[in-house]
Formats: sequence, C-alpha cells, structure tokens
Amino acid sequence: PENVFLHMPTGAGKTFTAVDALAEVLDAGRPVLWIAHSSTLLDGAEKALRARFPALSQGQGVTGLVPALGRLDGGRKDTGARVCLAMVQTLCALEQRTLLAHLDALDEPPIVIWDEFHHAIARTWGEVLDRLRARGLPVLGLSATPMRSSAEG
Repeated sequence: PENVFLHMPTGAGKTFTAVDALAEVLDAGRPVLWIAHSSTLLDGAEKALRARFPALSQGQGVTGLVPALGRLDGGRKDTGARVCLAMVQTLCALEQRTLLAHLDALDEPPIVIWDEFHHAIARTWGEVLDRLRARGLPVLGLSATPMRSSAEG
C-alpha cells in the first residue's frame, strides 16, 4: 500500500482534498478510518464527508452498507462503521484489542486518513501508527506544519 503525506497551508483545503481523494475508495465500498486529535477536526471531516457523499447522511453508506458513518471517541464506539472518525486520544487510551476489533469487523482493510499527522512522532500517537503499519494499512497524512519549530520532523 502507498503512504502519502499531504502538506498544504492552513485553510487551503486539506480536508476537502482528502474527501475528494476518497471518492473512488468510498464508491468501491472500501472502509475509511479518519483520525484526528480534536472533535472540531472530526466534526469538520464529518461535515465535508456528508456534503460530498449524501448517502452517508441517510445512514446508508455509499454502497448501502450500514453502519455508514461512526465514531470512536470519548462518547461513542461505533466498531465496524464503514467510515469511522476516531479521536487519536481514544485510540491511544483504548486497549489494543478494541482498535483491532474495529479493524477486524470490516470486510477489508480501511484506508487511513490522519489529520495533523505531524504529531505522529509523539510516543502515544506513534503506538497507534505502529498498530496500523503492522496491518499494512495505507495512510494519507495531512498537515500544515510538517516540521516542528525545532526543525525536527
């Protein structure tokens, strides 16, 4: 699988670019795991996904599979959703088997979109990334700031 890092300035449309890139993936019924570190970012991704793929708003999934859109965050654990929006903090706090249970509930491996991917060098975020890499999942990382102010990547 291919891994891609998308660097665009703040406000340039990383979320919309990623959503558009998912069109073929979702039309084919392939699952998506969208990871971010704030509910604001996940809410923005959800809004963009629902606008681009109206079937998600009807709870049908792009190919008619249910559940269509779910969350793994402090309040919800929608294991097996075709499009799952996940808080990285929740993935870090969950026992490994919970994340793996979500992945195992899918009929095929998801494409991973990771917002603010520059934080993946943090230890806890790196543990989640290692779990995903161990499964060979393709990752599209999004960031406006690919380097820290200390010039470390």
